[in-house]
Amino acid sequence: MSKITIRDVAREAGVSIATVSNALNGSDAVKPKTREHVLEAAKRLRYIPNVQSDYRRIKNAQEARGIEMSGKAKPIERLKRTSSIIFPMLFSSMDRIDVVSNAMQLRGFGKKKKRTWYAGVPLSRADKTVIVLCIAFSAAALWLTFYDGNRFYNPFQ
Repeated sequence: MSKITIRDVAREAGVSIATVSNALNGSDAVKPKTREHVLEAAKRLRYIPNVQSDYRRIKNAQEARGIEMSGKAKPIERLKRTSSIIFPMLFSSMDRIDVVSNAMQLRGFGKKKKRTWYAGVPLSRADKTVIVLCIAFSAAALWLTFYDGNRFYNPFQ
C-alpha cells in the first residue's frame, strides 16, 4: 500500500487540496462542518502529515528573514542555524498533538475498555534512568552557564 498524501484526502473528502491543507492546519478559512468532513476523511485513510513539508516551509521562512541555510557553512554553523528550524517544527508538532488529544478526549476515546487500546504504562528502569540522565545533563548545563557569572552567550568576547 502506498503512502497516503494530501491529494488522496482531498479526493476522498471531495474538496480541493488547499481546503484539506487549511483544515489540517486549523485555518479559520474553512467552515467547521467542512473541517470535520476533511478530518474524518483523513482518519478513514489514516493520513499522517508530512514533516518534510513543515521543514521546507520553516526553512524558507528563515531564509526570507536573512538566515543563511546553505550547506556551504561549517558544520557547527549549520547546526546552529538548523536549530532555528527544529524548534519551530517541534512547537508546531506539539500543537498538532494537542489538537489530536483534544479531539480524542471530546469523542470519548478511552472511556469504554473494549473500544480502546490506550492504557497507562508504569515507568520501567530504563525510563527512570533516562529521566535521571536528563536531569543531570540539565543541571550540568545550568552549572556551566552560571559558572563564570555570565547568563548569556556573547560571541564577541
